[in-house]
Amino acid sequence: MSKNYDIIFLGLAKNVVKTINSFFSSLEQISEKNLKVCLIIGENDSSDGSSNYLKNYNNDKFDYKYLNTSFLTKYKNRIIRLGYGRQYLKDYIIDNELRSEFVIVVDLDEVIIKGLDVDQLLNNFKKLSDNKEHLFGISSKSYPYYYDLLPLIIKDYYEIDVYKVQTRLSLKAFIERRKYIYEFQKKITKMRDVDTTSSHNGLTIYLHDDYLLGNYFVNEKNIRSEHINFNSEIFRKTGKQIRMTNSLIVNTPLEHMPLSFKEFFVQKIMKFLKFN
Repeated sequence: MSKNYDIIFLGLAKNVVKTINSFFSSLEQISEKNLKVCLIIGENDSSDGSSNYLKNYNNDKFDYKYLNTSFLTKYKNRIIRLGYGRQYLKDYIIDNELRSEFVIVVDLDEVIIKGLDVDQLLNNFKKLSDNKEHLFGISSKSYPYYYDLLPLIIKDYYEIDVYKVQTRLSLKAFIERRKYIYEFQKKITKMRDVDTTSSHNGLTIYLHDDYLLGNYFVNEKNIRSEHINFNSEIFRKTGKQIRMTNSLIVNTPLEHMPLSFKEFFVQKIMKFLKFN
């Protein structure tokens, strides 16, 4: 691998055989724009053949590194697991002294099943560079709905602890979800571009040097999204924000769509049966 790139992509993978090839095709298109690309994937606990597929994958148009992250299986909580996994990828950049202009943190599930819009990415690289004095990143929105409220903090508008809403055992669980999650998904979908303290929604472009200032530290007594931990630390150190933009669109995963009460009830029953 080289030490210097234009873009470094970072992603954690589990059961991505059905989604990953469109993403690989997008990276080929980006490389054809005379941009030097590196992709680093950490994978563990797949049951669909992703492990062997990713271990053996090779593409002469961009650099690629597969990392076995099976150590993450010891963390039972998903957010804690993701936090340690994302930190592991970040530390790999530091330990190997990799440089780039941009670092892109991307989810490798249904978010990228249709690939990435390369022209949108290129336009947002320029937007981020032009606004680097007050932005450290740009995050995507999604079609048909904005879905990822867990990492989202918009000062004086949306500062809700979504993790507590999602995990609270209550007869009012659906009412709380509808009020604090589903209704806001619809509102934020329609919002103009807005600067946030923290946002992700499947894909975030960071300025490389600002990215290195963050840490996905996890407080296991007060769990919140690993992206909030990371982005809030960069915000504190730089005073800069992430712009949530309508000019960078990914796919809304089916499981994160706003639900009716019937759909919510069925989803809970299915999850209960799956784990019992």
